[in-house]
Amino acid sequence: MEFQPLTIKHLESRLKKDIEVDPSWFVPHMQDYIKYNPKGCFALVNRDKTLGMVTTTLYDNIGWIGWLYVDDSFRRQGLGERLMRKAIEYINENKIYSIVIEAVREAVTLYKRIGFETQFETHHFKLYPDKIKPNQNNNFQTLPISNIPLEKLVDFDLKYFHQNRFELFKIITSNPKFSGYVALENEKIIGYIFVTEDSKSLQTSPLIIDLNHPEKNKIISSLLNKTLNGQNKPLYFRCPSLRKQYFDFLVSIGAEPTGYFTYRMLLGKQYEIESEGILSLGCPGKG
Repeated sequence: MEFQPLTIKHLESRLKKDIEVDPSWFVPHMQDYIKYNPKGCFALVNRDKTLGMVTTTLYDNIGWIGWLYVDDSFRRQGLGERLMRKAIEYINENKIYSIVIEAVREAVTLYKRIGFETQFETHHFKLYPDKIKPNQNNNFQTLPISNIPLEKLVDFDLKYFHQNRFELFKIITSNPKFSGYVALENEKIIGYIFVTEDSKSLQTSPLIIDLNHPEKNKIISSLLNKTLNGQNKPLYFRCPSLRKQYFDFLVSIGAEPTGYFTYRMLLGKQYEIESEGILSLGCPGKG
């Protein structure tokens, strides 16, 4: 049994078993993770059989762990913990000591055993296209993200996430499964949305607006109208519970809670948490 750098070939066994995974979305998505951090994505292999996988995404001073997966034929053998410890070791070797994961409920016990602590819950909402209110007259533009310099978007994003995500943005904006729009007022960004699409749904990844703007409701309405124009699939949001006032805001625009939530968990050093204005989080794969 050995660790190997994760490749697309390692995904084949999972795709054969997990009929819920859309290959047309999953494969390009995983290619992005591998391209962004090829040395930090791992497969656990026994001879020619892939037993599991995990990814890491490194920012300035935070390391994300995502996409932890163990083949169901090999579960309850400690392989999930082995993959997690490999990812943690890699992140620490890169001198990053704040490690974050977005955890599904079933995996929380494992992560707590390793030393992770819960920071907050992330609640999921969905919005059907027929619920969105029509655009109102406004004094700003809403354009495809491809129409603006990426550096400008990164500067706006940095104020909220506190991490420079330029290289990641450069990769995902070339992924055909991603799209996005930005709201501009006098050439200044006042909000943006990234969306990824699979065969059944759209997911925000993320949605950020300037909450101090007097027309914040119009900003989000404009971004969502552009995103959902011509769509019949629901749009999903991941809203952090530490900003519970956003729950009411999402409901006010027609979104409804799904009843599903995940857990943001941290191992190691505290970091500067995302600022107000992030109505939906983007995260590097649940684990």
